[in-house]
Amino acid sequence: MTYIGPDGNNYTNLCHYHAKCNDGYATYTCTCSPAWKGAMCDTDVDECADAAALSPPESLCENFGTCINTRGAYECKCIKGAFGFNCSENPDDCALSNEFVDEKYWPNRCISRDHYFREPNCTDGFDEYTCNCSIYWTGEFCMTDVDECKVNDPYPCENNGTCINTPGFYQCDCINGTEGFNCSINPNDCENITQCGLSDPLGNCTDGFAEWWCTCGPDYTGEFCDLEMPIYRVLQLIGGKTANEKDLIKMMKDLLTNPSMMKDLVPFVIGLQSEENRTKMSWSAEDLFEWIAYEEKSLNPETDLVMWNDVVLGNCFTFNHFNSTRQYRMRQAGAQGGLKAAIKLNSHEYLNYTETTAIMTFIHPNTETIFSESPRYNAEPGAHTTIQTTESRFVRLGGRYGWCVNHVNEVNSYYYDGSYTTDGCLRSCYQDEVFKACTCMDSRYPKDTNARACELPDRDCVDSITSKGDVSRWAHCECPLPCANSQFDSSFSMAPFVRGSAKCNSLKREDRVNNTACNTKGEQPDYLILSVQVPNLAVKIYVETASWDFNKIIGNIGGLGGVVCGLNMVSITGRLGCINTTGQWIPMPEAEVFLFEDDEFADPHDLLAKTVTDKDGRFAIAGEEKERWDYPRFFLGFYAYCNGKKYGNWTGGPCADQEFIDECDTYARYRTTHSFEKGGDGSEKPGASQLYRDRYRLDCTLGFAGGGTMPGLSCGGSMCWHGGSWRPKPKVNNMI
Repeated sequence: MTYIGPDGNNYTNLCHYHAKCNDGYATYTCTCSPAWKGAMCDTDVDECADAAALSPPESLCENFGTCINTRGAYECKCIKGAFGFNCSENPDDCALSNEFVDEKYWPNRCISRDHYFREPNCTDGFDEYTCNCSIYWTGEFCMTDVDECKVNDPYPCENNGTCINTPGFYQCDCINGTEGFNCSINPNDCENITQCGLSDPLGNCTDGFAEWWCTCGPDYTGEFCDLEMPIYRVLQLIGGKTANEKDLIKMMKDLLTNPSMMKDLVPFVIGLQSEENRTKMSWSAEDLFEWIAYEEKSLNPETDLVMWNDVVLGNCFTFNHFNSTRQYRMRQAGAQGGLKAAIKLNSHEYLNYTETTAIMTFIHPNTETIFSESPRYNAEPGAHTTIQTTESRFVRLGGRYGWCVNHVNEVNSYYYDGSYTTDGCLRSCYQDEVFKACTCMDSRYPKDTNARACELPDRDCVDSITSKGDVSRWAHCECPLPCANSQFDSSFSMAPFVRGSAKCNSLKREDRVNNTACNTKGEQPDYLILSVQVPNLAVKIYVETASWDFNKIIGNIGGLGGVVCGLNMVSITGRLGCINTTGQWIPMPEAEVFLFEDDEFADPHDLLAKTVTDKDGRFAIAGEEKERWDYPRFFLGFYAYCNGKKYGNWTGGPCADQEFIDECDTYARYRTTHSFEKGGDGSEKPGASQLYRDRYRLDCTLGFAGGGTMPGLSCGGSMCWHGGSWRPKPKVNNMI
């Protein structure tokens, strides 16, 4: 076979001229060069296609060159910037770009102004290059600063630090309590803190930034989890003043320890409310009364009862109130003539601190106002309570016989409605004392309309006044008895309801209420019947009258000696006086004289008396002038006491004992509830507030005008009060 070779010459060969012929036995084979194929090696190999058919495909041309097949070979068409047979050569464009920037030669134009990190990397391309900027620079040539404070997510500064951008970087301005480049370090402020769990077992310390706080459990709150949630809620409701909050919290902590204190503390809160609000918070007549009747005739609680509000007692309902438009008279004794009511207690609405489930019942004159300390009877649920009462009336003389009150204007202060009562006067005097000490008045009781009501923070101050004890014993509280008043003596009985079945009796209280079979009035533990009756229509009236004169009583009795033998005590009237320095008899005003055996005592009104010690501690007599009886009088006794020692006997009396005369210059005194001043020798004389200015000292000789003989009743003294001064009395034992 003849071939024209690449050189243009003719070649004769059994194989292609790119092949080698291999002789065999009567045959031959052709060995092809790499770019040819076929039996005769006369078929061109497409190197580009063969490379692309590989798995994975390959390219004979590098750097994105294009492979072009040719006869017996291939060639690569290179992209810009690459050259060589296979386009494998790519000149380093990065090395060709020396630039002078910022007074410094850079190997390429990828310039970094970052003085903290390496220069940016240049990536060579094909007839070009690319700048690989650090994270702090951007732009084609890395010349634009990246604001890390804006583009970084998350924010580069932790724990509320403030990010400040800088050329090629940033910095963090940390808050107090954090540190580190990114403010990521927060020292543990809770490391040595134990306060959070002292009261609250679930209290934990939470670390902050240079601070810590307590995270409380559900039952506590406050800075150190030491404030119980009930207290916190009360503070929110009453809106306690910030300055007083500490006192409020202390008070309520005491309350949680001793819940029964609530009955004393709630009025301090309720007392700050208006009467309208207090009335709304308490029960209405509709809430309480199933029915009410008088003389077995039905009454309307809304019109026949007067509802009024007391800070401590809540809403009260008074039958025959002095402000009622209709007054009922007592016309029939016994059960048919009294007041009767069926009352609901609503104990499911009681607060937890309540100690007693009952309806408080007060029996009192309808002109008087009662308050929380007034005598009362508790009508308990599940029973029929019966109160039987009788009235006694008292009329006192007043005037020269003593001080009694007809109208509230006659005493210094009186803040109660209705007629005057000694208790109301004493409570008003108590309010004045509270106001002096606390600049407020006890909110539990009526007060001056211009006075501020004491609040919970004032409780300690109020308690300091209350702790002084019985107001009736306070020297400055002058509260005599009324000139006319009534009181009721009552008896109290209670009969439990008879329940309908043994089954109901066996049930617990709450089960009986919810059991329809037991849900009758007799089965309900929240229901009671109250009856108030008078056993008879008689009223006892005690009227104070002037006593008999001496002659009348001796004439009626027939001689004092016989009377003394038969009686322990006799009331007589004598003329008292003293001997002045000239020996003249100075008569004293009339006064009652009592003779008594040992410490037995009686007076025209059968009032209780007892042996008492004189206020100056020197002298005591076997009897007592009750402060409720203020008319002038004194006592003479067969026995007298001085410095704890007993003097006197049946025949001579105390004046027969010289030791008594020497130690105690008197054995009887002219006593009233009014003040006395001390004389120059320490003896008492009438003070400026005395009703009767013309008083006389009783440590002078006593005498009796009239018939009869009184053995041993003269004794010597030292001074007489006469003419506005104390005068020495001659030691004369005279019986006038």
